[in-house]
Amino acid sequence: MLDEPASSDGFSEYRQIGIIDRNGHEAVFTGNRNKHWAGSLQGPGWIAMGNYLKSEHIVDAMTRAFHDAAGEILEERLMRAIEAGRDAGGERGASSPRRSSSSGATLTPAPICASTGSTPRDRATRSTTGAASSRATSR
Repeated sequence: MLDEPASSDGFSEYRQIGIIDRNGHEAVFTGNRNKHWAGSLQGPGWIAMGNYLKSEHIVDAMTRAFHDAAGEILEERLMRAIEAGRDAGGERGASSPRRSSSSGATLTPAPICASTGSTPRDRATRSTTGAASSRATSR
């Protein structure tokens, strides 16, 4: 899924790419030139990713908040994930209240996860700088 976007961009080593297709298959690429900490946590139908973060715990917090808000509308779940990333330390250099964290979340609703019976964290995959990760999610 990521070969074409990465190969058509001469600066792909500075980028993060996350894709979730309509079947819930996800793929993530974090280029080697992203600033530390850069990486992602992904599971069936969702991805939490970021770069230039204070630590890997940022994506953990985002993931937890998103899944803890499972009964809420998607917009609220996304905001909770972004706020959790900010509250966990967010982006390096974002210590000023005037500068907000750019921790991002690319997450989709979790009905795919609910169909398997196991928790999303049990099936999560972590990738870090310089790694590409993909997994096909069977439905």
